[in-house]
Amino acid sequence: MSTTQNFTTTGTTFSLEQVAGPPPAQVMSGGPMGNFLRLATMPTSPVVGNDNSISFVTSDPGTWDDATADWDFRVTQISGESGVGMSFALLNTANYGTSGNAASVEPSKGIYDGSLAFGFDTTNNIVYLSLNSAVITGVKLTTPNLASGQFISAQAVVNFQAATVSLVLTPTISGSAVTVFNATSVPGLVPYQSRVSLEAQNSATSFANFDLDNINVVYSGARLPGTISFSSSTYAVLDNQPIAQIEIVRTGGTAGSFTIGFVSADGTARNGVNYEAVSGDVTFGEGQSIQIVDIPIINDHLDDGNKTVNLYIKQYSHVQRSHRQSDRGHVDDRQYQSASSDGLAQGPARLRGAYAHGDGISLAFQPADGLHQRPDREQLRGALAAGLQEWPGSCRSLVPGCPGPERPVRDPVPRQSGAAPDEVCADRRARSASHRTDRHERDIPSRDGRSVGNGRRLDRVHVKKRARPARR
Repeated sequence: MSTTQNFTTTGTTFSLEQVAGPPPAQVMSGGPMGNFLRLATMPTSPVVGNDNSISFVTSDPGTWDDATADWDFRVTQISGESGVGMSFALLNTANYGTSGNAASVEPSKGIYDGSLAFGFDTTNNIVYLSLNSAVITGVKLTTPNLASGQFISAQAVVNFQAATVSLVLTPTISGSAVTVFNATSVPGLVPYQSRVSLEAQNSATSFANFDLDNINVVYSGARLPGTISFSSSTYAVLDNQPIAQIEIVRTGGTAGSFTIGFVSADGTARNGVNYEAVSGDVTFGEGQSIQIVDIPIINDHLDDGNKTVNLYIKQYSHVQRSHRQSDRGHVDDRQYQSASSDGLAQGPARLRGAYAHGDGISLAFQPADGLHQRPDREQLRGALAAGLQEWPGSCRSLVPGCPGPERPVRDPVPRQSGAAPDEVCADRRARSASHRTDRHERDIPSRDGRSVGNGRRLDRVHVKKRARPARR
């Protein structure tokens, strides 16, 4: 779609406004390619001058990456006067609505609220570039003469994404093309929904004929909100890594900002044992296509195979956008809207797939040292005879006495301790010896209150004899 009008055939709907002083703008015949619009001419009032505008309805709703505008204009002097000037604007519909009349405070400088515009000062032969009622820059032309009496083809390219503007003027009869602005940076320019408006102004003492023809504005690169999803259906990470990075991507458009909820839940992996649970908001800003969520990994040093954790993304309800923690620390997701593919048209972006509980994606924690092997007794004896401290490809300590080669155990070293297996085993042996000594050498009170050593011969033990009943 585009905004188009040549005043000869049916085009985009427009409205004409007499901003100040008669006569009004009118469509006339006899142009180079048929009809044209005389936007301003000699004022009939000797006081207020003549000022008219043409404003089009919104032809392309939404925001776009680019807009390419072409139009032909002709300024013909009257009695040696060049008039005041004219403007071309991409009206911000937030300020001017999607239809109806619009006017500039100063057309020759392109002054419009919240909008990008060009101003053509036909008196001083200057072209201005303005945004939001402020002049960004101006260029005084040597050629062409804006009021030369010939049609000049103007082409403007507006890149909303890069916030740059270009403008080229090409005389249709004599003269060469002139680049007025070449990818000129416009600070503060962001994508907005727009429609087209032009205005021409004559004063009571300086006036000219302002003519328009062949208006064509094409919008491209529709700025859609896009679809939010996980970048993969499964993820995997070695269990000796500190974090797992989960990518959430936005495809099919990046217009606007959007916040979703993210939550992890136990699969075969357990929160606090294999990983640390993560939940909270994930926000995609304007133009942002990827976000990364970090899930802390806990290495349990066990050869217990792959462990999995389930991951979910949720679209918030349009009513409530918060979540709370329950007393037990688990995410209470009753304020999350189910992220199915149905009924998600309320927000600016959609979630791809169904990520309600029970239908999430999986993150697998894989053992860092590959498949674990359980050695038999003969293998263990051979390994110990060879001086090995642990069995290759496993996390089983083979240090003698901990608790012995006949019963290898899993490495008991905590993740935070940093202690080597032989240090832990040495500590175990010391504790075991202490326990045996304590068991055999502790003092035991005797019957008469004196302490005697366990295992030593007692010299005497006082035993109170119970009297026997007398025989009858």
